[in-house]
Amino acid sequence: MFSDLVILYLFLGGAGAGLLVILSTLEALRFVGASSARWISATVWIPSAFFRMAWPVSFVILSMAILALIADLGRPDRLFAFVLYPRLSVMTIGAYALAIAWGLSAILSLVSLLDGALWFDGIRPAVCAIGFISGLITCAYTGLLLQSSAAVLFWQTPFLTITFVLSSLSCGFALVMLVLTFIQERRPMEYSIRFVMSADSLLIAIEVVTLFFLVMRGFMTVGAEGSAWSVVGGDHSFAFWTGLVIAGLVVPFAIENTALARDVRPQLQWAALLILFGGLVLRWSVVVAGNYDPAQEVQGIFNTISALS
Repeated sequence: MFSDLVILYLFLGGAGAGLLVILSTLEALRFVGASSARWISATVWIPSAFFRMAWPVSFVILSMAILALIADLGRPDRLFAFVLYPRLSVMTIGAYALAIAWGLSAILSLVSLLDGALWFDGIRPAVCAIGFISGLITCAYTGLLLQSSAAVLFWQTPFLTITFVLSSLSCGFALVMLVLTFIQERRPMEYSIRFVMSADSLLIAIEVVTLFFLVMRGFMTVGAEGSAWSVVGGDHSFAFWTGLVIAGLVVPFAIENTALARDVRPQLQWAALLILFGGLVLRWSVVVAGNYDPAQEVQGIFNTISALS
C-alpha cells in the first residue's frame, strides 16, 4: 500500500520530531535552571557542546524526512500545495507542523552553532514552546496519517497513534544518548545521563503496553484479524518479535536499567542504535500489516480482473 519511502518518512519524521520535543524541553530546563531554579541545572546539567551537535542532527533528520516524502510524491509542488493552499485536514495540519518543526530546528541549529545570541535569550521560552508543540504534533501526525486511512481496519485505532508518538519520543531520546557519547566534558554528566535513560525506560514500558493493546484490538476487530496475525504469528512475525520486541524494546530497557559502569558510553550507543532499529521495524511492521486487510485483498482481485479484461 505504502512505499518504502513512506516508511522511511514515518521513521525519520518521528525520530526528528521526537528529538525536537526533547531538545526544546532541555533548552527550557536549561533556561529555567540558569535563571531561577539552580537545582534543575545541578540535576539535569547538559553542556552547550551537546546542543551545538544535537540541534543540527534534528535539522538533518527532519530534512531527510521531507526529502523522502517529496521523493515518494514525485512532485515537490504537491507537498508545497498543502502549505500554500491549506484545507483543514490531517495532511494539512501535519504538513504545517512538519514545516514549522523543520524551520525551528534550522534556526536553533544556527543559534547553537554561533554559541548562542543575546537577542535569542529573550524569546527562548516562546521558541521552546513552539518547538515542543510542533514536534509533538509531527510525532502524532506520523501515526494519524495511517489511522485516518479508511482502507485498513487494523490502523483505525488511537493505539496506533499513541504507540507511534511514544516510539518517536523514545527514538528522540536514543538520538540524545548517541550525541552524549560524543561529548567530552570535565564536569560529570552522570546524573543527566541517568535522567535520560530513566525517562526513555518509562517510555519503553508504556510503549509495550500500547503495542499490546494495538495488536489485541486488531484481533478483536472483524476484518483486522489477518493484519494482527501477520505481525505476531504470520509472515512478518520474525521481524516483529526479534527486531521490534526483543532488539528494539526489551534489550534497550535492560541496558538502561543495568548500566552500572562509570563510563556508560558503550551501553548508551548500543541502547540508542537498538531503539532506532526497533522504531524503524515498528513502522515497517504496521505498514505491511495493512496488506492483509480484506479490503486490500478485494482491491487486488479487482486489479487482476481489470488487467485480464
